[in-house]
Amino acid sequence: MSLGEAAANVQALFAIPHCLALGEDEGFWTEYLRVAQGLAMRGNLAPAAHLAAVLRQNGAVKLSMHDKDFRKFDFLQVIDPMR
Repeated sequence: MSLGEAAANVQALFAIPHCLALGEDEGFWTEYLRVAQGLAMRGNLAPAAHLAAVLRQNGAVKLSMHDKDFRKFDFLQVIDPMR
């Protein structure tokens, strides 16, 4: 897919009223440390913790994800779309 096609797909998603772009808010670092506490942070778990912290900051409690690392975050209900 070209950059233009990918950008058009993302733009179409953002045109949906209930589709939001989430990002880091004030206090993100504190939330990241809270989410990562007690986990062996290495490999792909570090960026997973980053996304988990952003989700937690934005009040998300459900995530559709095939990546099993997200099951390590007890505040998330992970739904595997491949099942």
